[in-house]
Amino acid sequence: MRGNGRNHNFVIQTRQKDDILFSRSSDGVPIAAGESFEFKVRRVMGYSQIRFLAIAEAGFTIHVLEAIDSGGPFVETDTLTSAASPGGQQVVCENIEPCGSFMKLILENTGGGPQAPALQALGHPV
Repeated sequence: MRGNGRNHNFVIQTRQKDDILFSRSSDGVPIAAGESFEFKVRRVMGYSQIRFLAIAEAGFTIHVLEAIDSGGPFVETDTLTSAASPGGQQVVCENIEPCGSFMKLILENTGGGPQAPALQALGHPV
């Protein structure tokens, strides 16, 4: 059967599933108060949004750094600061649109003691 301009004979594949770009479990090594954990550089070109969900017992900040090349230079493009949830935990639930081709995160413990925040950042395809 031949296409008629409206009905064509090919299928355009689309990706609907988000990809895990950054992940850290609450079972991980605790981060001391005032200290930070730096994630490895990830390629984010091809994602329309990066979706963050992070949860901890005390305050924390996620510094989002982006670059054109994997080797940098990296610049801070977003700072995501936790806020108290109704359950009393600190949470970040945000979507950002990447502007660089590469991204790395710095997870900073701003609480009063050591803690292991759980974090997951998903790349949503274009």
